[in-house]
Amino acid sequence: MPVLTLIGRALYRVNARRFLIPWLFFAAFLICGSTPAAGAVKVGFAERDISPDAGMERPGGYGKGRHQAVHDPCKARVAVFDDGVDRVALVGLDVPFIWRDAVQAIRSAVEERCGIPAGNILIGASHTHSGGPMGMIQPGQFDHAEPLVQKLAYEMSSAADPIYLQRVIDRTIEAIVEADSRRAEAFCGFGSGSEGAAVFNRRHRMKNGLTFTHPGRGNSEMLDYAGPIDPEVGVIGVWSREGQLVGCIVNFACHATTAPNVQARQSAPITFTTSRRRSAECSARSCRSCSSTAHRAM
Repeated sequence: MPVLTLIGRALYRVNARRFLIPWLFFAAFLICGSTPAAGAVKVGFAERDISPDAGMERPGGYGKGRHQAVHDPCKARVAVFDDGVDRVALVGLDVPFIWRDAVQAIRSAVEERCGIPAGNILIGASHTHSGGPMGMIQPGQFDHAEPLVQKLAYEMSSAADPIYLQRVIDRTIEAIVEADSRRAEAFCGFGSGSEGAAVFNRRHRMKNGLTFTHPGRGNSEMLDYAGPIDPEVGVIGVWSREGQLVGCIVNFACHATTAPNVQARQSAPITFTTSRRRSAECSARSCRSCSSTAHRAM
């Protein structure tokens, strides 16, 4: 079946899967959209460590928490695609979220340094609850407010660290520029699978007719899940001209609220696990590198 036909069908899927459509369009554009004059597709991968320091805040809750140990590094992972006409950068960050100002700073700097148009840079956060202090409260966000509001915001809420914010911006820029410089001729393909056991909908219908979020494991008053999950796993694969798997991009709907062993450890739970599994398989096949990104959809 033609790839563009598959893309068309994807557009009519339920709204819960709308996050996957941009990835499919990127893949279809790269695989099917090139003209003979455009030449071969080129792809480059790169990554940078964006782990927070010990003692930095750990966002993801309503109050303040601190990182005390490291389970696995948080990273900025980048893939740059070039069809000979346009270049596109896909960026996955092991952070809980990223604000517009940071996105715009990264896009502007990359466009200036290597020419990738700002509008061609897609940046997404994995929404790990064990990442670095990107917020919730931003530096200076409530400087205009009354003292009580400032105290609630800056002293009692999860707040961004300006040093860490700049670290993420700088290292993401570096990773994109490096990935762009490492572009090499490659073959691209994409597909999807299904994983319905790794996640669950946390809203439940109860016997009393109400819907509760997190009613408690094994609660005898639960009837059923109150909504669906999205089990689709979208994958873009990149192979060298010699047939080696150079890297892959994985897109899966997961609200990554889990933390390794203890809440005080930093981690990129789903991207770390996915990357480790992919890297192990790639090593067994003598692959050169592997990159994985995961984006929140719930």
